[in-house]
This record gives sequence, C-alpha cells and structure tokens, in this order.
Amino acid sequence: MEIGGRGSFPRNTLGTATINIVLDHLSDFEIVSTPENPNRIVSWCSAPLPPDKQAPYDDRVTLYVIEASDAEELFAQRSHAIGLIALQQDEPFSPDAPPFPADLLRQLVIVRSKTPISKTKLLGAVMSTVYSCLFSIREWAANLAGIVSREGTIQELIDESEQLFDNFIDVNDSTYSLIARTKNIEPADPLSTELVRLGCHNLDAIKAAESIGAFGEWRDQSDINVFGPDETIPFKYITCVLKDRNSYAGHIVMVCNNHDATPGMMDMFRILSNSCQQIVSSAFFNESPTALFLRKLIDNARLTQAYFDEQYPLLGLDTTGWFGLGMIDYRGGEYSEQPSWVASMLQKTFPDYQVFPYEDSLLVLSFCKEGHVERRKEDFEKLDAFCLEMKCTAYASDTFEHLRNLRFAFAQTRIARSYKSCIDIEMRPLDNIDSRRVFHFGDAFAYYCLDGRETDPDLWSFCMDHTILDDIVAAEPGHSISDVKLLYCYLFNERKTTPTAQQLHMHRNNVLYRIGSIEKRFGIDLGQFGTRERLISCYRYKILTSNKFRQLLV
Repeated sequence: MEIGGRGSFPRNTLGTATINIVLDHLSDFEIVSTPENPNRIVSWCSAPLPPDKQAPYDDRVTLYVIEASDAEELFAQRSHAIGLIALQQDEPFSPDAPPFPADLLRQLVIVRSKTPISKTKLLGAVMSTVYSCLFSIREWAANLAGIVSREGTIQELIDESEQLFDNFIDVNDSTYSLIARTKNIEPADPLSTELVRLGCHNLDAIKAAESIGAFGEWRDQSDINVFGPDETIPFKYITCVLKDRNSYAGHIVMVCNNHDATPGMMDMFRILSNSCQQIVSSAFFNESPTALFLRKLIDNARLTQAYFDEQYPLLGLDTTGWFGLGMIDYRGGEYSEQPSWVASMLQKTFPDYQVFPYEDSLLVLSFCKEGHVERRKEDFEKLDAFCLEMKCTAYASDTFEHLRNLRFAFAQTRIARSYKSCIDIEMRPLDNIDSRRVFHFGDAFAYYCLDGRETDPDLWSFCMDHTILDDIVAAEPGHSISDVKLLYCYLFNERKTTPTAQQLHMHRNNVLYRIGSIEKRFGIDLGQFGTRERLISCYRYKILTSNKFRQLLV
C-alpha cells in the first residue's frame, strides 16, 4: 500500500513535519514507543516497496508504515529509514523483548489502536492520519514561505497559522506594542487580554513581568522556550525572540490555552517563528524622509546649498532658530538590545523633537524659536531623568542657530563621549558629583583644546563661535557696565565679589544680583568648574581674534 508519490507530494524544502508533529496528529492512538530523534524531519509516508522496485523517496525523510514482523527486513535494506509500527489493541508487544533487534527501536514509532480493528483497516487509518498531517503541514509551510517571499506581513503569517494551532498567539515589537494576533481566538489570560485592549504592554505590566524575569528571559533566549504557568499567564506559553541585525526586535508568544505545549506544538511554533524572523530580517527599514535627510546632513559635509534648499521645505523643517543635539548611548543601558523601545520612550519624552537612529546611538534634535535658554535647561532635566530611567548615558552639543551646522553639533557629542572618563574623574571632586548621566560638550571643551588630535578648522571655528558668551554679547541689556565685562572680571577675580565690585566701581550686592541674573537668563551654573573653564577660554580666544570684542572689555 502506498500513499503519495512524486506527483502528489512535490518536494518542498521550505518546511516539513517532524516526528513530534506526526505524533501529535496520532493522538487517537496510544503511543507505545518513540524514536531516539523525534525532531527528525518527515516528508513522505509509504508502505515498504518490493525489493525489485526502487523507492522514489529519500529514505531519510520517509516514514514507512509497517508491521512488527517487517522491521528487520526494512532496516536491512534501508539503514537510514524510520518506521511506524501499528499494533492492534490486543496485539502482544514488549519494548523489552521486541520481535526484531532491540537497537532498531531508536528508529521506530510504535502506536497501538485504542479500539478493536482489523490489521488492514488499522494500517489504512494510520497512513491516512499521517498523510493528512504531512499534507496540511507541507501546505501550511509552503503558504508561509509564499508570504515571506512576497514580503508580506507578520499578521498574514498569524492568519495562516491560526486554525492549525488553535491557541492564542500574539507578536510584539521591541517597544512591546502589539503588531499581530490571532483574530478569531481571544486571549484567555489577564496579561494577553490587557495587551489586546491597550495595543501594548503598559509599563506596570512590563515591570511586573520583569520582576519575575519574564521579559528579561524572553530578550535573552536564543531558541524557543516554554514558560509558565506563572503569575502573569496561568497557562504554559511558548515564546521566541525576533532579531533585527542581532538586536532585539520583538517576540512571538503562543499561550497554550486550548492545546498543550507538546514537542510537536513547539516544532510547529519554530516553523512559524522562523517565517516571522525572515520577514523581520528582510524587511526594508522604513525610516522617515526627515531622518534620512538629517543623517545626510551629518554624513556629507559637501551637500550643496541648492540640495539643502530644495529638501527642507518638502520635509517641513525649520532651518533657523535654536537647535540642540543629544546623543543617547543606549548600548550599556537596561535596554541595550532594544533600540526601538528606547527610541519610542525618547520620543514620548520629547514629542516635539526629531528622534532618529544614527550608527550605534539615538539622536534627538531639539528646536525652538525663542526662549531657548529656559527650554535648554528643561530639556537637560528631562534627558537626565530619561537616562536615569533607562540606565544609559547621553551627550549634548552646544546650542546652534542653523540646521546646516548639524554635523558640527554631532561632532561635539562625539567629543563629549570620547572624553567621558576624563570628565567623570574631574567633576567628582570639583562639583561633588558621584556619577554623571548627561555629558555636555562644554565639559569636554578643555580636553578638546589641549588634545591636539582634532584638526578640523571648521569644527574648531564652530565650537568657538557658538558659545554662551556669544549669546551674552547678543543680548546686551544696555547697562553702563556690560554683562560681558562684568562676567569677565568676575571670572578672572576667581568669583570674588569684593575685588570685582572695586574694579568696576559697583556695589558688591549689585555684582551678586547681576551675576545671578546672567546665570538665570543664560542657563549657566558658575559653580561648575567646567563652565568657568570654558568661559575663560572663550574670553581669551575672542580677545585674541576680535577687535570688536576687545572693545566690550575696555
């Protein structure tokens, strides 16, 4: 007896059944014995052919349905084969004393009928069940492969798989947002129900799950795993991580609320997960045109003015105003494998700013038309709180006035990152700071000047022309003694109020009031060593290079 052949079973290398999957479909029979390797792939089902006929199948992927008395002959001719012995309800059989060499048990599936049935009908029923299993799995796997090859969606993969699994399945991205689920099978546990209701796992649920290791284990797993029942899901559930260029891109979860997490169910879940992974890996990284344009501004110093003028109106970008750039280094943080999650949280923190990935970090570009000092201070506080929450580090540029200077601002953030350890050591004893989370270019300014490795004259000019000192010059209030001159004397008198007041013929209290006003209006803290050091360096540079500036100090 033969079922199938080359015509009825076209070869399909995209996904086939395993012995575990076949065993699940044979649940109407008692499983007496399983082979040594139940993960072995099966593509064909056949009765043994006569010796004078060549099998049209590969023995390594063919399941031969046989009687116990035929086992020794089958394996003598086909050493790589795997066999399925179907026993009648009352047929005697002992795995300890089989009617064939005992070592053949490692290549055999042995099942027994649960009801009285003739041998012919039994073999027919077993082969029909196996045939149905192989056909449905092969058709399903081929359909999944078709969805992947035409660059379909993960939701289409779930739709194709829903009836076969008959369990609730959901797929989340790295921000824990729901991107696909079974449409006709509703969740049966509180966590999944809340996920479907909200469209994402809320922060409370994430923290609760992380407290028992759930999400952490999901992010770290290298293969599919079975968890539960536990506090979050009162059923067994199978999970698999999806990766995008070795970074955590999300996870697929099947809650076994209708059918148990058997080895066969796990093997089918692996086929589905592999298809989801292929879509994630091959999907085009669909970034916004704005992010692509901003990256070009960073990468290409030779972008023409014509190109710039043509692009920015199409993207709705302001080109002049007050900009600031922050680089978030998420790699050493709590979510180092989840850049999308960090980006989503960063965008929630700064909803009016541009957030986009660049190289191994995330960038946030701030913008305002006026009141940039107050806004900058507020942004720093938010960024510090964000880094504390995410356990990561950030680096910030100076404020700059034209978008074309974005590449210089990015260079400043990299400079701040390169001198992080120096800044950290310096600031601890001087500013009584145990550990910093946000490093400003101003903190690295002195190291940048002294290092001598930076040779870009354009970057140097940008760093010297976009300083708080320039803002103070531009905002002169018209006092008889300018803020520029007052601050100069105050700094070079080592913040001593009395000699500063005597030098400028001012009252001591007036000096204190004016200095406090400067700190408040321009968002600076003269109590910080790095701030004072940079301002003094800028004074010296401008005295050396600008006659107009020298006149302000006369």
